[in-house]
Amino acid sequence: MTIESTPHLDPCRLDSWIKITPENTVAIRTGVSDFGQGVLTAFRQIVAEELRVPFDAITELVTGDTDRTPDGGLSAGAMNRVTQEQMMDGVGVHPASPFGRSALNLQKVSAYAYGLLMERASRVLGSPVEALTAIDGVVSGGTGSVSYADLVREAPLDMELEITGMPEGFGFIVLGTPPLVPMSEWRVIGTSAPNPEIRSIVTARGDDLTNVQLPGMLHGRMVHPPTLGSTLISLGHLDAEAYPTAEIIALENLVAVVSPDEWEAVRAVEALRETTTWSEWRGLPGSDRLIESMLETDWSVVQEGETSSNGREVDEALRATPRTLHAFYALPFYKHAPMCPEVAVADVRGDGTTHVWAFTQQPWKLGQKIATLLETDADNVVVHVPRGAGGFGRTTGGDAGPDGQAAVLSKICGRPVRLQWSREDDFGWSTQHAPYLGEITAGLDEKGRIIAFLAEHHQPGNSGDGRLLAALLAGMPTEPVSVQYPYSYFTGSWMEWPYDRIEHYRAVSRGAENVGQMESPIQIGLRHRSMRSPAHFQQNFAIESMMNEAAAAAGVDPIQYRLDHTTDARLIEVLDTVRRMSGWESRPSPSATARSTGGGVVHGRGVGVVIRHGGYFAGVAEISIDLAEAAVTVDHYWLAADIGPIVNPTLLRRNLEGATVMGISQALLEELEFDASAVTSTDFRRYPILTMAQMPEIDIEIVDRRNVSVGQAAEPPNMVPPVALAAAFFDATGKPLRRLPLRPKYVRAELNDS
Repeated sequence: MTIESTPHLDPCRLDSWIKITPENTVAIRTGVSDFGQGVLTAFRQIVAEELRVPFDAITELVTGDTDRTPDGGLSAGAMNRVTQEQMMDGVGVHPASPFGRSALNLQKVSAYAYGLLMERASRVLGSPVEALTAIDGVVSGGTGSVSYADLVREAPLDMELEITGMPEGFGFIVLGTPPLVPMSEWRVIGTSAPNPEIRSIVTARGDDLTNVQLPGMLHGRMVHPPTLGSTLISLGHLDAEAYPTAEIIALENLVAVVSPDEWEAVRAVEALRETTTWSEWRGLPGSDRLIESMLETDWSVVQEGETSSNGREVDEALRATPRTLHAFYALPFYKHAPMCPEVAVADVRGDGTTHVWAFTQQPWKLGQKIATLLETDADNVVVHVPRGAGGFGRTTGGDAGPDGQAAVLSKICGRPVRLQWSREDDFGWSTQHAPYLGEITAGLDEKGRIIAFLAEHHQPGNSGDGRLLAALLAGMPTEPVSVQYPYSYFTGSWMEWPYDRIEHYRAVSRGAENVGQMESPIQIGLRHRSMRSPAHFQQNFAIESMMNEAAAAAGVDPIQYRLDHTTDARLIEVLDTVRRMSGWESRPSPSATARSTGGGVVHGRGVGVVIRHGGYFAGVAEISIDLAEAAVTVDHYWLAADIGPIVNPTLLRRNLEGATVMGISQALLEELEFDASAVTSTDFRRYPILTMAQMPEIDIEIVDRRNVSVGQAAEPPNMVPPVALAAAFFDATGKPLRRLPLRPKYVRAELNDS
């Protein structure tokens, strides 16, 4: 059985979410896309558990498509319950479930379906529900047995559901509290069920976005402006004999080539680029002056948010402390850089509908944007979500970049268009996560304990520039640059403050305009969007780095120093766990052998922690530094994680490993470079990421805790390595490291800083 396309799917109907097939298997729908984290495998396990069927009985799972699934909103935070409680004040939370959002929706609809099936079985078998047993999709008791398929053969699962909508971008929530399988009786949840997608990924036989083919489809390539503010002066030309089927498309500053032959489009766009002229523009500070530019910004006139109302009390406490530590911490732009360049397919049809194939974690938002772009109703736009390359938050606004451009080209050509960006297009014209400047002040008492802590966070940009690039280039309608969520990432403190023994704590977060944007004639600067652990990643680096510096100032072991400042039992456990795992030697930093001169290799170790949406993490890094080469090597990394109940141990471990590798890569290598006009990190040579040869040994230990809600697991582990590596650098050299990445040019500057 295949779930059909349903343009006007009713999310209030149970069979819009779940179906029993004639083969006695289960088909389910969810609006959430899987970005490699295995969430759809976990969803299958949750459904199988509630229906009392084997994992393999979930034979079809339709995801993301706006015409075949209920709106699932963002794929981020699709399982953890804390996010839902924060966004909706607990609306829809089930007291017997540890899950939230999309996972809880599927758990509830499965429980409702099970209840309906058992009621029907009771009538068929002539026995009360409590006397029946359901095993592997067959209900037994009374006069015999009956399969789920037989119970729906005459009538589908036609129960009506009560639902509510979450704030923009977070989809539907199924209400009610149907009976659930108790955690003590879980059989499928908690096992390492295999990801059914792996085989098709490895064999490249799946329905990947790169493989989408439509009748009459053209292939498109872009001629992007040479700078982020260039406007078109004169359009180039193509030799008709050399490129007989290629066509130039130009609309204001949007320039492209389309052809039925992909290789011809690739060659033609290079020729067109050579003969097209653009204006010059210089409106960026340049990455070499990024920190200076942020220091020079007048942050008193930008949007601001803070976590507490006792600012005066914190300021007074800081003035009264016998010792005050004060430091600035800085992080660069990070790029949402998938391993394969972005692709989109669009088909603007004569019947007034538009179909777009794109890999996005918010297809409904993308559909709304395309509708605005084409000046049509959102119901006329259908977004399909084949499998693609993960973007780590790049598509939180729906679009990835080429999707809107493909729609414009298709509308002009009157045919389907497959648009593929080059690597240079992708690095130069997609979004990135904003840089960060943190100013941290800690007040210590006579014994070295912190009694007051002030964190001031600064990040240019709002929650994200959600405007379609196609609209900005072509002068077409698009949403305003204003915040695209009901909150701003950069004017909120994302720290789940772990140190409750610090009496006075205050955090202030400020967000300015996007870099170079308002000065650009086409209002395109270094556009920002959320990226794995957005804003929290940056804020945690500054706060946790100050905790390490305060421990050193107090002459206390940095793990013990954290334990001395918290009563949180879960934080204490992950700290104790990582201390045991790593064979941690209890002593203050820096090491007695620390040095920053004289050549040779020095060694250090460091620790960091984070709490994010109910997930607790503590990490330890051991590094080596070649002083002559200013080169840092990560030798070993340990992570202790507590995310509450575990759905799939193997997939959880892979998520923890993947996020850890990403965090190490960001700490060691990653920095988006740009000059006064454009991005200069246009490939993975200029924007290096961690290679297999640079991978350290990684050990992970997971705490399985079933008395709490599920916490976030796929994002937070990338937040810990930057703290632990910076601390290890200080331990090895005696030099506090307050700026990343650990590239040789920055390491050398720190080593030479007297």
